[in-house]
Amino acid sequence: MEEDNNNKKKSNMPIKKKERVPVVNNDSIVQLKRFITGEMGGIDMKLVIQKVLYESDMKKDQSRLNMPILQLKTQPHEFLTDEEIRMIDESKDSMEVRVVGSKLRMYERPLWLKKWHLKQTDNYVLKTNWNKFVDDNKDLKTDTMIQVWAFRKNRKLCFAIVPVERPDVVNNAA
Repeated sequence: MEEDNNNKKKSNMPIKKKERVPVVNNDSIVQLKRFITGEMGGIDMKLVIQKVLYESDMKKDQSRLNMPILQLKTQPHEFLTDEEIRMIDESKDSMEVRVVGSKLRMYERPLWLKKWHLKQTDNYVLKTNWNKFVDDNKDLKTDTMIQVWAFRKNRKLCFAIVPVERPDVVNNAA
């Protein structure tokens, strides 16, 4: 039987919630918060997830950002209204959302938030126009750590997706 300590030595293992990678809070995150709450007039900003972009997130034929519920930093009821939860969870609909990228501007095309029910876990995904969003935000690449923030603008759910430094890269450089 393999011990949990062995998992920390494997550099190609995905970052899991239980590994407790520290949440990055650097100058770019401070700028993002100022932009959203200041210039945009956004409110109720919450960190949804900090994750590494995997190849599957970047594949053109999949065209979606996967956000496993078990890795969320904020519970869905903290960034979604009861009505949005019913729409996404119960009716299995998608919901149009606007997205801010690393250039600190609202992307012109909406993305769609959907919940996928899988065998082992449920996932929220941002889809439709994801590939275009990635093309317009060149700093989003495989193995880049990102943060996804939820906020409200004129009562509508929006997201911000920005790359951040990876605290685990130094340890995996060997």
